[in-house]
Amino acid sequence: MINKSEQNATKNVFLKDYHFNEIIINSLPGIFYIYEPFENYFRLIAWNKNFETTLGYTAKELWHKPANDFFSKAEYKRVAKAIEQVFLRGNNNIIANLRTKSGKAIPYLFEGYSFEHKNKPYFMGVGLDISTQYKLQRSLIRSEKVKQKSVEELQKKERELIVTALELSETSEAFNLVNKNIENLLNKDEKTITKEELKNLQISLKSNFKNKDNWELFKTHFIQIHNNFFTNLLKAHPELTRTEIKLCAYLRINMSSHQISSILNISNEGIKKSRYRIRKKLGLKHGNSLEDYICKF
Repeated sequence: MINKSEQNATKNVFLKDYHFNEIIINSLPGIFYIYEPFENYFRLIAWNKNFETTLGYTAKELWHKPANDFFSKAEYKRVAKAIEQVFLRGNNNIIANLRTKSGKAIPYLFEGYSFEHKNKPYFMGVGLDISTQYKLQRSLIRSEKVKQKSVEELQKKERELIVTALELSETSEAFNLVNKNIENLLNKDEKTITKEELKNLQISLKSNFKNKDNWELFKTHFIQIHNNFFTNLLKAHPELTRTEIKLCAYLRINMSSHQISSILNISNEGIKKSRYRIRKKLGLKHGNSLEDYICKF
């Protein structure tokens, strides 16, 4: 067993051994430094090997080198304030871009501690390269921006889809209104030729409306947002008819029964019956929301 006096003696030998202290300093992670105030700046008086290899300076070049030489002017203003706090509080830390001899800026986390030696103030500390963490942080920020952009694009497409659906609804309503007016005119006691012309117009209007593939226009926009909706819905419920699938798609974007009836040219009563048949095919019980179920696809 080594007694306490022997331990103290060994400890004193180590502390007085410059070479031993140098080994400790050079074993520290990152860069180590000691500065002393001199006139109106701080000059470097001690450092480790990492300081030389990281910054690209020789020992001769580093001796008494001012602290501000390692930072840009704007950056050093922040660093100088941080050093002031070291002397006021005893310690402080700051993240700043350390400049190498070649001019490369490397983000570092600096920890500084003040001390006195022979009634003279000094401060020492270590700096750790956090460029890897910065890269990860920037990567996360870029990912968030891309994600936000994707969300914004999706919201834009959803707005366009709703506008398209509403336009189809308005087109259907306009057709129904014109068709109704033509029927009213046909019921009036007018000349035969006038009735014949109106009848031909009505037939033409119906024909044009049926031939116009408004569903395909809506479907194109819909698939851009809900690309697997139809596939998943039909896979789970292959018994659904084409009209019922259309109704499900309109419900998926929260369209009202009135709007859907205009688009599909079905009465409100017809929409109710269609909803009932769909609920039955989907196996929904009383109290289960059709819209909530459809939104799962």
